Amino acid sequence: MLDAKSRRAHNIDLKGTVVIFDETHKVKKMCEGLASFDLTPHDPSSGLDVIDQVLEEQIKVAQQGQPHPEFSADPTSSGLNMELEDIAKLKMILLCLEGAIDAVELPGDDSGVTKPGSYIFELFAEAQSTFQTKGCILDSLDQIIQHLAGRAGVFANTAGLQKLADIVQIVFSVDPSENGPGSLAGLGAYKVHIHPDASHQRVVQPSDAWSTTAAESEGRC
Repeated sequence: MLDAKSRRAHNIDLKGTVVIFDETHKVKKMCEGLASFDLTPHDPSSGLDVIDQVLEEQIKVAQQGQPHPEFSADPTSSGLNMELEDIAKLKMILLCLEGAIDAVELPGDDSGVTKPGSYIFELFAEAQSTFQTKGCILDSLDQIIQHLAGRAGVFANTAGLQKLADIVQIVFSVDPSENGPGSLAGLGAYKVHIHPDASHQRVVQPSDAWSTTAAESEGRC
């Protein structure tokens, strides 16, 4: 009931509903956990690997002159119904998010820096991710995940993309204009902590979404 992802999976809509819990001593801790997340350098970088794979495949399809899935005569076709430009935009969003996190100035003692909860929106805004664009971003992520999951005999690790989709859902769960308990007014209880990541995952600088490749560098969590 508390997990929005589980509610969506079970088609449970609690809007306008009063829910009464018994034995609520664990509810606060559970809500804190469900509303928190760790974004590691591996998450966007693994998502970029998958998007690169899809982008290369779709470029080959376009060059071979195969019909776009939208116009396919086969209604069961699992082809990706996305334009190349939309896939490239999604790649650029992930590159910009990596770049925005990497650009945060940290102290030299590896302790990291803690900022107010509202700072998360500044970071995502650097990647053109806002309350206005979240719908398009989530739709694009879902299309790619479903496309890859529907391919027979071909495995692609979409865990990074799925985690990013979950994070976007958490960050933009309630529109601030609604002034609800999850709106900007309630962000005082949240903090954004950024610290170096010891796993040395890649961090890339956004440039050309079509040809940008990864460079090894210390990342941020």
